[in-house]
Amino acid sequence: MYDTATSSPVRPHWAPVRHTVFKNAELGQRIHDDGFAVVSLWSDEQLAALQSLCNREHRLQPAEGGMFYSVYSQDLAYRRRVHEEIAAIMRPTFDRYFVDYRNVVNMFVVKSPGPASEFGLHQDTTALDEFRYSPLSIWSPLCDVDADNGALCLVPRSHRFFSPYRGVSFPFPFSAIQDTVREYLVPVPMRRGEALIFDNRLVHSSLPNRSRQNRDAVVSGIFPAEATFQVCFKQPGQKDAPIEIFEQGPDWLLDYPNFLRNCHERPVTGTVIGHARFEFPPISDSEFRALCATHGVHATRTMPETARQRCNMISEPILEGQ
Repeated sequence: MYDTATSSPVRPHWAPVRHTVFKNAELGQRIHDDGFAVVSLWSDEQLAALQSLCNREHRLQPAEGGMFYSVYSQDLAYRRRVHEEIAAIMRPTFDRYFVDYRNVVNMFVVKSPGPASEFGLHQDTTALDEFRYSPLSIWSPLCDVDADNGALCLVPRSHRFFSPYRGVSFPFPFSAIQDTVREYLVPVPMRRGEALIFDNRLVHSSLPNRSRQNRDAVVSGIFPAEATFQVCFKQPGQKDAPIEIFEQGPDWLLDYPNFLRNCHERPVTGTVIGHARFEFPPISDSEFRALCATHGVHATRTMPETARQRCNMISEPILEGQ
């Protein structure tokens, strides 16, 4: 998996391995093939309990709108409390759907209405050894979602496109061609009680919230039980620097201090276990279109017009003065 040599970078063969945590083989196959599926998961009782917990913990209504992730809070007691209380509500459902799994994080994601509430194109960062395992996210809105209040949008099958190494310290291969990538995005409207189960390597984004209410959602991370946290860092500005692989402890997402703040800096926790020489250079418009064609992904051009303004990232669950 790791090349610690100092020779020129190489791009070893890589493709996503199958998710091992699904009890339902057909659902697991859909995620492996397309990268996502929308399923009815939550009961009215579970949804009411989640909404009550969200209302109790948060006061978020900035005038310009924005995005809040509970895992980014500097209040570690709050971060852990939210994770554990969501887990208690969701665990019976997780146990019905998954086997030999670990629920590594649960977080609230609140999209407050306003012009600064669009979340841009991205893939989630590497969090485990993707030559051996595949990551899984579950996105559960607590209300109906559509193009008006911040639905998620994704490029189907794009979990197969790029690299097993992603981190906030180095750019995505598609950073310079976002207008082209947007042509392939598919909005995913959902009903309250449904969940989007997806491979978080999919290229995805979320639309701005143009409604008058917060769009509350829960995001949960599912690992194979034996997988450990592994994260990537590459020294910014050093083209030939290798990617460092840090192994982190089991509660990394609950305890790490440098999410949102100083997140581009070298990790302050964990142990370096290797160096990767897997380079994926910036991709051109024509190369991206060819990649989509290879995987049977077609341009839909269904995205609504959007200003794509700066996303206001809200740091704490209670805004000052509230």
